[in-house]
This record gives sequence, C-alpha cells and structure tokens, in this order.
Amino acid sequence: MFYFFKFFGLSVGGLFSTEYATAPWSVAKVLDMIEHLWVVIIVIGTGGTAGIIRVMRGTLLDELGKQYVITARSKGVSELRLLFRYPVRVAINPIISTVGWLLPTIVSGAAITAVVLSLPTTGVLLLGALVSQDMYLAGSIIMVLSSLTVAPATIHLLGTDELGRDMLTRVLYASRISLSVGLGGVLISFLLGCLLGGVSGFYSGKVDTIIQRVIELLRSIPTIPLWMGLAAALPAHWSAIKVYFGITLVLSIVGWTGLARVVRGKLLELREEDFVTAARVAGARERSIISRHLLPSFSSYLIVNITLDIPGMILGETALSFLGLGLRPPVVSWGVLLKAAQNVRTVAQQPWLLVPALFVIVAVLAFNFLGDGMRDAADPYK
Repeated sequence: MFYFFKFFGLSVGGLFSTEYATAPWSVAKVLDMIEHLWVVIIVIGTGGTAGIIRVMRGTLLDELGKQYVITARSKGVSELRLLFRYPVRVAINPIISTVGWLLPTIVSGAAITAVVLSLPTTGVLLLGALVSQDMYLAGSIIMVLSSLTVAPATIHLLGTDELGRDMLTRVLYASRISLSVGLGGVLISFLLGCLLGGVSGFYSGKVDTIIQRVIELLRSIPTIPLWMGLAAALPAHWSAIKVYFGITLVLSIVGWTGLARVVRGKLLELREEDFVTAARVAGARERSIISRHLLPSFSSYLIVNITLDIPGMILGETALSFLGLGLRPPVVSWGVLLKAAQNVRTVAQQPWLLVPALFVIVAVLAFNFLGDGMRDAADPYK
C-alpha cells in the first residue's frame, strides 16, 4: 500500500476520494469507490490463503504417490493434464468441505481492515463501542456479525422435520432410494416378463396354460392389497438393506404380468414368420431364436414399456412406505418422509412435510413424458 501511495499516487484509505466523500451518487462516484475497493478485497481475500495452500500441498503430495497417478504416467498422460484431471480434483475436497469456515475469518478480517483503512463499516463502529464501553451496541454488532456467519447453515428452503432436519437435504437423499427401488423393480419385472412371456408364446401347450393361469391369478387380486400383504410378510427383524431388496421384489412380482401377456401375443404372431423359419433351418436354438430374433423385432415397445412402468413402481414404494409396510427409518425414501404427514393436524401445522409428494409427482410425470416421447419416436408410421 505504501508503494502504491508513494509512486502511483493512489489513495489506499477510505471508500472514496476526498472530492467524492460527501458528493451525491453518480457514475464517477461508483468508479471511484471501485478504485478503492480492490485494496480491501486483496487484503481480506489473501488472509486465509496461506492455510489453504498448506492444506492443498499436503493432500496433493499424498495423492501424487498413489497407484492411479503412476498408472496414468505410464500411459503417457501429460503432467499438466494428469495433475488437474485426477489428483487436484481429489485433493481439493477437504478445502471445499470446509470452505464455510472461512466466512467467520473473512468477517473478522474485515473488522480489522476497516479500522486500518478507515472504512465506514461495522469494524470502526464496533471498536468505538468497545472503547466507550457501550455493551449494548457492541453486543448487537457481534450478534449481527455472528448471524451472518451462521445463517447460510441455518436457512432451510423447504423447512425442517419434527427433529429439525433439513427437508430439502432429506428429500434429495430420499430420491436416490425411491428411484433406485423403481428402477430395480422395473428391471426385474422386465426380465420376468420377457422370459415367461417368451416361453409362454413360443412353446404354447401346458407351459403356456400354467403361465397364463398364474398371470390371471395375480391380476385378479387388487394390486395395492397384494403389495401390502406381501410387504407385511417380510420379517420385522430384517435389516434395512434386506427390506430394501425385499420391497423391490414385492413390487416386481405383479409388474411382470402385463408385459408377459404382450410378449406372449407378439410371439404367437411372429413365431411362424419367415425369418423364424429361416433361423430354425439354419440350426439356431430355440432360446437363441427368442432372444436374438423375436424379442428384438419389437424392442421399441419393450423400451417404452420400461419407461412407463417406472412411475408405477415409484408410486408403489411410496404407498407401502407411507402405510408403514415398506421401507422404515433409518432408511429415507419419499414414502418414509410422507409417513410423517399422515395426520391431518400435522399437515395443517406443518404443510411443508408434503413437499416429498411434489417430487413424486414430478418424477412420475417426467417418466411418463419420457415414455410418450420414446413411443412417438419408435412409431414406424410417423
């Protein structure tokens, strides 16, 4: 600051030059303030740089000696690309995770900097209050500055639950569980539908009769009560991970029946086509004919079916967990979160507990729109 003042004639104190200190606001006054702010920014901004550099250096030295760095070097990756693509991304994690701790330091440094540079901020006001022993003013300033450093961690955009936990964080975390249950259930039901429907439609006879009677039995039972009965049969002492996979299997037990019927009808229609006969003459196995010729012939429908079945699985998991028969705490899913909103009085007092329902609606609509779009894209007549 001394050299800038001595050799360049730049003022390093205050927010404004003398001629603009009491002048009304104008473009020139704003530009003059910007000319003075850079000193404050550099002084405050570089205060914690040394600590960050030491932490970054230590973690980066640890990463540079690991096997993945040695492997990348042996493959000829340049040092600059290797450094920024792999070790730096890992080494910077401790800094990012604790970047919030820098805010109190910045606020503290701003108070001292304001006194040194004669800035009209709370730093000068706090010093004057302490010197004059005005504890009310000093306490108020300290409380306001403390709230500025704590506020980012206490603002809950979607409110909190009954235990004070942030709802936005829990809903985002729960989306992983609910979506994975839906995708897992659809995958199992897709494999069962293709397998049993393919066997039923290709072989016919007694196998077809048995599979169709099982489908009719499952379809004759209302879906939600069937899910509830199967979910209630899961042992209460099971761990969270076992219940997770158990609910996924429960949801997929009914989901395969509709696809199996469609696959059976398609195979009954296609099994006498010329390409199937040619495959038989060429010596292809029956399993190969089903998997490599018949099922791929209507793969567009199968893809669309997957996207349209996911919403049903998500709603199934949400309904079971909402009723207390699905996933249970400490597992967090959309249904588990909505269970807290079963009571009408609770909803009236804490309506934000219904926020997970909005995420369920958005997810269901998104997958339905995706399925409709894929159906239109796969339509051969368009």
